[in-house]
Amino acid sequence: MLNAYNLTDGRTMYVETTGSLGGPGADIFFFELNEGDVYLDGTVHRIYTFW
Repeated sequence: MLNAYNLTDGRTMYVETTGSLGGPGADIFFFELNEGDVYLDGTVHRIYTFW
């Protein structure tokens, strides 16, 4: 299962995956959008992984 969320600051989103990355539990990836860039090409500025 994969869920994508936009955070309220308008620059950050996270994708939550449940049990799909080779183990039990949920992995959450945070994507911070590149300031000054148009986010149409899918460029990810930073990725934070929480276990």
